[in-house]
Amino acid sequence: MIDPRRHNLRERLSRGLFRALGALEKAATGFPLHSECVWPGRKTDLFVAHQAVYAFFAGWASGRRILDAGSGAGYGTQMLKERGAASVHGVDLDERHVRYARRHYGTEEIVFDVADCEALKLTPASLDLVVSSNVIEHLRNPVAFLEAAGHGLTVGGEMLLAVPWIVDEESRAQSSSIEFHHSNFTAQEWAAIFSRLGWRSRQWVQTFKYERGVPDFFDPRPTKREIDDFPFVEVTLEEVARPWSLGLVFHLIRP
Repeated sequence: MIDPRRHNLRERLSRGLFRALGALEKAATGFPLHSECVWPGRKTDLFVAHQAVYAFFAGWASGRRILDAGSGAGYGTQMLKERGAASVHGVDLDERHVRYARRHYGTEEIVFDVADCEALKLTPASLDLVVSSNVIEHLRNPVAFLEAAGHGLTVGGEMLLAVPWIVDEESRAQSSSIEFHHSNFTAQEWAAIFSRLGWRSRQWVQTFKYERGVPDFFDPRPTKREIDDFPFVEVTLEEVARPWSLGLVFHLIRP
C-alpha cells in the first residue's frame, strides 16, 4: 500500500526539480523567467494545450498572409507556416521573446518584430488573417488592437482570438488573479464588443479528452499528451459554459 505522505513528498520534489531545471534552461536561452509566455523547451500539458490552439488556427492558414499578434516564443508562428501560410509576421512586446523566436524559427517567410499590439501600424489590406493566442486579455485597451487589426485586413479578412474561458464571476476572478491579465471579459462581453465594432463572430471552446485525466497546467514535467487530446467544439454563446472547457476561441470576419 502506498503511503500518501511519501507519495506527496516525492511528487513535490519531482515538480520542484523540473521547475528548477526549467528555470536554468530558460535562463541559458535568454528566455524571460517571469512571463506568462509559454516556453517550448519542454513538452508539458500547458505547452501541448497551447500548441493545440495554433493547430486549430492553422485550419485557416493555407495560402494566407498572416499576422501572429503576441507571437511569444514563435513556435506557433512556425506551425502556421508549416500548415501552408504564404507568410507569417509575428509581433511581440517583449524583445527577449522576439530574440528567441528569431533565433529558433525565423526564416525569409517567418519574420518577427517587437511591436505593441495596442499600437499596431499595419498597411491597409495587407493581411488575410490575424491570429492571437491568449494575448488580448493582457491588453488594457483591446479595442485599439481590434481596430488596428481590422485596418490591416482585406475586406472579408478573418481574425482568430483565443481568450480565457470566463463564463461567470468565479472564472473571472480566477483570470483576474493573474497579474498579466487586464481585460477579463466573459464570452458574452467579448461577443458584445465584437458586435459593436461590426465584426461577425462564431466561437469554439477548447476541451480535453477526459479519459486521459484532467490536465495539470502547473506541472513542469514532460507529458504524454498530444495535440489531439485538446479538441475544439463549436458552441453557441448559450452553450459556452459547457463542462471540461479550458479556453475559448472567437472567429471574426471583417465587415
